[in-house]
Amino acid sequence: MKTMEQEPFFTIKNDGEKVRCDRYNTMANTYLGELSCFNHIYVDTDINDPDANALYIFKGNEGYDKIIKFIIEHKFMALINQFEVEDIVRETWGKTQIKELRTFNEVPKEWEQ
Repeated sequence: MKTMEQEPFFTIKNDGEKVRCDRYNTMANTYLGELSCFNHIYVDTDINDPDANALYIFKGNEGYDKIIKFIIEHKFMALINQFEVEDIVRETWGKTQIKELRTFNEVPKEWEQ
């Protein structure tokens, strides 16, 4: 049996701090059809503290494709083809979309009329 140190993992930065992502705290979530915009990777930042903030890396975010590939290759837990999206996922997705819009400084030339 492998120890936690021998298990596959990757690290991501969250507010300047490195977060270890492994089978014990990281999970892929996918949804069917039009709900696929909510596909995400969930990272529990502190499994000993239920009040700690979790990380959500949504499809389309930088690094998502690499991370999802790693998760699949190393057989991390995944909830696939879900029919419903939890409220917390919808709320978090909405906040990330608003944040991205706030950093959107210019309109691509092809959008101009």
